Amino acid sequence: MCGEQTYVKPDVYLSDISSNILMLIQEDKTVAMQSSTGATPQLIAEAIGAFQHKNRMRRGAKLDPLKEMVFPGIVMHGTAPIFYLIPVTEELSEAVILGRAPTVKTVVKEYIPDVPRMNRRTEEGMMPLDNRVIIVQCYKAFKRFIPADGFLE
Repeated sequence: MCGEQTYVKPDVYLSDISSNILMLIQEDKTVAMQSSTGATPQLIAEAIGAFQHKNRMRRGAKLDPLKEMVFPGIVMHGTAPIFYLIPVTEELSEAVILGRAPTVKTVVKEYIPDVPRMNRRTEEGMMPLDNRVIIVQCYKAFKRFIPADGFLE
């Protein structure tokens, strides 16, 4: 895809009134969910695309582009979520645009809820009550990473 303009669109996203993307949600659509690897890279690509979109809008409004933004994201394996904090920098964005490796390492934070039967996490999801209680607590805690003003402090 190097040298081509492409578009990414998350399955679901949360935005504010100004169309600033605040959070991304990607469904893992693989059948063999336990061996899945495609949804996380897709979520990261969507965060980079959202960063590029936000900076295009800022340039159009005669504002300085952002140097960095952290996007909260969730990958859904059925009803079992994995939570992410994805930092996107101007340097990473430019590296993607130019089709080259970034010079600075990007560290994406991932949290998998610690449910009682981790080996059955994706099959059970939120169906058992004990899983549901833990996962709902995780959603409530994750809310603090969703910026009210479009910026994560």
